[in-house]
Formats: sequence, structure tokens, C-alpha cells
Amino acid sequence: MGSPNGGAHDVACGRGAGVDDFRYRCVIMEELAREALASIHVGLTCHDDIVGPYLRDLCTDEQRKRWLPGVAGGEIITAMGMTEPDALIHLMERLPRERLALAYFAQTVAEHALAWTVEYTRTRKAFGAPLASLQNIRSKLAEMATEIDVTRTFVDAAVLALNDGELSATDAAKAKWWASDMQIRVIDTCVQLHGGYGYMMEYPIARVWQDARIQTIYGGANEIMKEIIGRELAAGG
Repeated sequence: MGSPNGGAHDVACGRGAGVDDFRYRCVIMEELAREALASIHVGLTCHDDIVGPYLRDLCTDEQRKRWLPGVAGGEIITAMGMTEPDALIHLMERLPRERLALAYFAQTVAEHALAWTVEYTRTRKAFGAPLASLQNIRSKLAEMATEIDVTRTFVDAAVLALNDGELSATDAAKAKWWASDMQIRVIDTCVQLHGGYGYMMEYPIARVWQDARIQTIYGGANEIMKEIIGRELAAGG
């Protein structure tokens, strides 16, 4: 773990091997999405992407020594409460990372949902042939694949911008609202293509469908994300 100001500091704030790189968090999100573990993702996002940066940026050395080893080791589970006005400013300064985490998880959940659905349509038969042999089914798969791939390009660029300290609040808002909306559209279509099985909790597609709805609400409702973007445009940004 290293010293309280070294290794523990790195781990608690989303760093790996002393490298401040958000892609370490992205790997974890991809694996949690693969297993449809959104509840664990939410806890880790609060722990690593919301509270972690506060401890890193706003604490004294004594406070870091007191809290970070337990945070990094899992003995301390963090949470957050806000008071106005000063703490609200600190919250707003660190929202891009939180919103990017939500966007990235939305992206990778959509990718896994499509993969499950492609496999299902290849093996599930209707009228004596696989579902994937039907043109309408293939069109739906193509639409989802295109949306996912296009969104992946923007989200990956946002990750690199965050690493460079250049991710703006507006671009984080774009990533959050678009990726979470895309996630819901894709998963809803995937459930439809699964038929009745898509509504059974034994299937991961049903679980991610249930978990996805909150994505457009927490971290700032998507209507607020659009307002952030719109205000900058209206101001000539």
C-alpha cells in the first residue's frame, strides 16, 4: 500500500502503481458491467470518483494520514454530505469526474448488453431459423452497434481529457447525458429482442435493464446536463 501520502493516496483516488490514470477505473467498470453488478459500481463510484478526490485535494496531510490507508484498504467505506455555500463550490469543481464515470459505465454496459443479445439472436430460433437470420433483427443490431461505437469514441476522448486535466464541465455533461440515454435505448431494444426471457432476472439483460433507469437521474439529471451545455452555447462558448 505504501505510505499514507503515497501508495494509499494513489489507490484511494483512482490511481494505480502511482500513476494518475482514470483508465484503471475504466477497467474495473468494464468488469463490473460484464457481470451486471451496477450496485457495486455505484458504491465504488462514490468511494473512488466522488469522495476520493476530496480527500486528495482538500484534506491536510494529517487528515490524509488518518483516513487514506483505511479508504485504500477497504476498512473505511466513504460517503458524502454537502452543505452550502463553500462545499457546493468544491462539489461543482469535481463533478466532471463523477459524470464521466457514469458515462463510461453506461457505455460498457451497453456494449455487454449488445454482445449478449447478438449471441442470443444467433442461437434462438423462430419459424425454424435463428432470429439473426431475419433482416429486421439484423437492422436493430446494426443500429445499436453504430450508436455504441460512435459514443465510445467520444467517451474515450473524455477519459484522455480527464487524465490531462482538461475535461470541461460541458463535455462531461455531454458524455453523461448522451451515454446514459444511449444505454437505455440499447438495453430496451435488447430486452425486446430477448422476448419473454428479457424480463426474467435469471438473464443479465433483465438486470441491467432494471439498473439502467437511474442513470439519467443521478449525477445530475439529463435535463440539467442539457441546460449546462445550452447555457454555454447561448453565452457564445
